[in-house]
Amino acid sequence: MPAIRPQPAGEAFCFSCHPGLACFTDCCRSLDLALYPYDVLRLRQALGVDWDTFLDRYAVIETPEGARTPQVFLAMIDDGRASCPFVAPAGCTVYPHRPGACRAYPVGRAVRHDPETGLEEFFVLVREEHCLGFGEPQPVTIPDWLQGQGLGVYNEMNDAFLAARRQPVVQQALAGSPQFGLAMIRILYDLDGLSRSLDGPLGPVLMNGLAPEAQAGLAADPYALLCQATSVLSELARHADRLPSWLAASQARG
Repeated sequence: MPAIRPQPAGEAFCFSCHPGLACFTDCCRSLDLALYPYDVLRLRQALGVDWDTFLDRYAVIETPEGARTPQVFLAMIDDGRASCPFVAPAGCTVYPHRPGACRAYPVGRAVRHDPETGLEEFFVLVREEHCLGFGEPQPVTIPDWLQGQGLGVYNEMNDAFLAARRQPVVQQALAGSPQFGLAMIRILYDLDGLSRSLDGPLGPVLMNGLAPEAQAGLAADPYALLCQATSVLSELARHADRLPSWLAASQARG
């Protein structure tokens, strides 16, 4: 089991990962790696595939034990080591677009939304027995590590997604409609399909509150589309019983 300890944001720790380490890419195997919507957006852009192809080749949808929400996980390959499908001897083949969890390692991050103080962050260091990176001499602080790994936009998008999913109306929809969880995945992960939905009954809900000029460019901007869909997730939850038929209609048009 990995050793996990709290890490103050301003306190330096020593860590570096590079091909010269004997453990290089060992952390890319035997993982339960959950993928957030922004992770999949970046990976799909790197691979040039649509959501259905990505799901068929690289992901699985499962509901973890004790959870009521289905989640998207990276599908490991059957090579005897349960390796990431994107790892090669020289390292990650999608490195510029790697998921947020891969960027953060060995740092773990949790957030708490306090109504008075706003967003509070908590950090830990994950020390696995195989990892030799902690023996490297380079000191780094949490803020420097996060910035160096390009985690700003990932944390921003993932925080927004988790906050939207925690809203009471969304939680009620997830508890009351097993199909809503799958519809939510389809909406937030299949952005090509979602763009086709803008002309259908889902469109007015998705574009709620947007200025006309923003509506005009939404279909061609996956990032903006994901931001908007996340921001109106509570409104989508109020239509949980109709979402499956709305999504089916948009798929038929596509």
